[in-house]
This record gives sequence, structure tokens and C-alpha cells, in this order.
Amino acid sequence: MTESAFDTVGPAEFKKVAGRWASGCAVISSVGSDGHFHGVTMSAVTSLSLDPMQFLVCLAHSSRTFTAVTESQRFAINMLAAGQQDLAMHFASRHDDKFDSVPHVLHDKVPVISGALGYVVCKAARILDGGDHAIIIGDVAHLGISEGEPLLYYAGRFGHFVHGARTSAPALAGAD
Repeated sequence: MTESAFDTVGPAEFKKVAGRWASGCAVISSVGSDGHFHGVTMSAVTSLSLDPMQFLVCLAHSSRTFTAVTESQRFAINMLAAGQQDLAMHFASRHDDKFDSVPHVLHDKVPVISGALGYVVCKAARILDGGDHAIIIGDVAHLGISEGEPLLYYAGRFGHFVHGARTSAPALAGAD
């Protein structure tokens, strides 16, 4: 493995290093106080706690979806499936009416994308400052899954899971 060190630590270098973290793709959706649906593609999503059941998402303060979450105190995490790159790109755009052409259902008044690999509807429990982003901790209110494989993102490109040898490694939770 070849290692490179940067002479400077700036936004471009930060993005290059952060892009080395492979992740799934999700659309965070919410509803504004005016009833308008908002959504944005992101990978800054993680399960946080089992008791209480919580997820964590990070949204830019400048995002319309962030404004909708702060207004409604609700959001959904729509986990995208392999083959849903077009949806990821659609919600990464700055279109105003992103849900007009996207099949969805409502759970707790929040849009959930039909065909997503999984979804979690949350009630915002805490919103913390994280620089130019907000860290939103959500209490799980509703969830569901579908069969399929995840849409992955790495170094600015979409990818998919390749099945390899399975191991019988123990669960990592509490392994320390």
C-alpha cells in the first residue's frame, strides 16, 4: 500500500481523505412547516443506540432539508439499494420539488421512498452543532426493510457489494 501525506490540511485534502471512507447512500427526507417535502442524499448516517433506539444524521446548516427537520422535528432515513444511483443523484441536486416524480408513502407525515432498501422514521431528540453541519440524533418511531443489496459510495463513485467469503467472526458490539 502506498501512503501519501499532504503538506497542507485544507478542505480539498479533507475531502480526499473523507472520501476514502466507504459508506452506504441514503436520502434524508422531511416535511417543512408549509407541508413541502424536502430530501437530500448523504452518507453521514449511522445507528447510534439500541436503548433507546436512535440514529444519527449530519445535515448542512444551509440545507433546506435541515430547515424542514428543525420545523417538523421529524425525518426519515431512506437507505438506497444498488441500482438507485439515479435517485441518489436526483436528491443531490438543487431541484425544488424533488418528490414530485419519486414514488413515496408517508409515515408520520414524512415521505419514505418506495423501493428503498430500508427506512427509519425518527423524531428529532437532539440537534447539536458540528461546524457547518448539524448533528441530529433521532429517536426511532417506525422502520422497515426490503430485500436487496446496498448502494455504496467510495471516492466520489457509486458501487455495489461484492459477495465474498463469509466469516464466522463474532459480533463487534461490546467486543472490547
